[in-house]
Amino acid sequence: MDNNLNEINESSGKKKGKLNGFKRGIALGAAAVLILEAGALKFINSGDDLDLIKVDKKLKEIESLINYTYLYDADKQKMEDGMFTGLVYGLTDDNYSAYYSKSVFDEEKKRLNGNYVGIGVTITKDPETGGILVNAVNGEGPAAKAGIQPGDIIIKADGNDLTQKDADFAVSLITGEVGTTVNITLLRDGKELEFTVERANITTISVQSDVLNEGNIAGSIAPDPKNSINGTNIGYISINTFNQTTMQEFVDELDELAEDKQVDGIVIDLRNNGGGDMNICLEMLDMILPDDLEPLVTIEEGKNSEKAADEEEAGLELTDNNGKTSDKTDKNEKKQDNKYSLGKNLTPEGDETDETGTLLLSIENKIGEADKYYAADGWGNDVPIVVVVNGNSASASEIFAGVLRDYGYQIVGEKTFGKGIVQSLYPLSDGSAVKFTTQQYRLPGGELIHGKGITPTIEVPFEEYDGVTAETVNYANGAAQPDIMKDKQIAAAVKELERQVYEAYQNK
Repeated sequence: MDNNLNEINESSGKKKGKLNGFKRGIALGAAAVLILEAGALKFINSGDDLDLIKVDKKLKEIESLINYTYLYDADKQKMEDGMFTGLVYGLTDDNYSAYYSKSVFDEEKKRLNGNYVGIGVTITKDPETGGILVNAVNGEGPAAKAGIQPGDIIIKADGNDLTQKDADFAVSLITGEVGTTVNITLLRDGKELEFTVERANITTISVQSDVLNEGNIAGSIAPDPKNSINGTNIGYISINTFNQTTMQEFVDELDELAEDKQVDGIVIDLRNNGGGDMNICLEMLDMILPDDLEPLVTIEEGKNSEKAADEEEAGLELTDNNGKTSDKTDKNEKKQDNKYSLGKNLTPEGDETDETGTLLLSIENKIGEADKYYAADGWGNDVPIVVVVNGNSASASEIFAGVLRDYGYQIVGEKTFGKGIVQSLYPLSDGSAVKFTTQQYRLPGGELIHGKGITPTIEVPFEEYDGVTAETVNYANGAAQPDIMKDKQIAAAVKELERQVYEAYQNK
């Protein structure tokens, strides 16, 4: 709760800053979200509209009763916000829908930018209890000072039941003005605990990195001497959300590992990453992937089918598991002159563009129309990457892992959460906003993952160590990092990277 792309790093092939021509979204907790202008939308009439005359008559009756009989003073703004909250709450098939008052929406926009007013916790929905799981606690935030801990389950905020609502709804109640307080009811070891926490300004850190000392990594997983090269350096990047600062933080950490520390491979840790801004996630993928790839995994009638063998026989060039290409380098260099950058298959003017490049994602609406997003920055990363996920990796983090998997990268860990739908956030005329589920997405190979999740290519269960649990591992928020040298999922990712580095060395 948690710059122009003109500077080019020649040696790493990475751009820094923002991509042009790509509509950005507002990130809300565990959701992949798009922000849209309500007045510019093409609405689809369902033929079953609300009877506004009947609604208005009833509202006036209730308002009159309140004015003449209610014992206490009524807060008109709270009444109005509550009325709209109830309207959206009536969408019982969509636990991700929400109404945001102007003040809450203002805080959400700050949070997107990496700063917000809140209590300093990272949260996701807990499917077992229905409550809100605290994944991480900012060590300098008010929640930590009050005694809230990673692994706690928040069930109420200011008396409002959170067990049937998503993390975004919880965010709307927990954030607020500096100096105000929120009453938190949570479960810890089966007991209900009450906390009163004062809200404060929170600055988030969404990305952190390190260089792993292979000799100390999870001694129970012995390296394979046949796949090892003396002096192999493995980098580690932890990402706990996707917000407006994440892209630049990621570029900086990637540059430091690849350029300054000369690592041979990188582990990207997305465990307990509940998602965030889908557009930021896609920008990061665009930076990693070359622009002219075809998925190695496709979905046909619900089944995976490997395309690699057939395409190799046909003489097509493919990426290997490191994300590298051979004869495609010249093509990527030529694409720097293209007129389009990362974006949909429609230009802002509504003109059709060529559906070429590396497909990142297809997003479908209720009538089957699809927007397709392509990599188009003219660059690709040449350092091997392995991604680590778990059951709390959701939404945008599943897009990140799923896209890379479809292009041949290895995914380590446990099956992901399974949130394959997109929420759209609509700013309203008075500065408030509403959010609904509006679309579902397909990965490049055609898979719909909602309710299913992504099964890692290398499945490794998490084993607790030194008090670190599956719910509290991977905090990239400024708090102390757990001792990842004892983490068996990280160790398995390192072992896979060693295999890839050794294989590349053998093929030189």
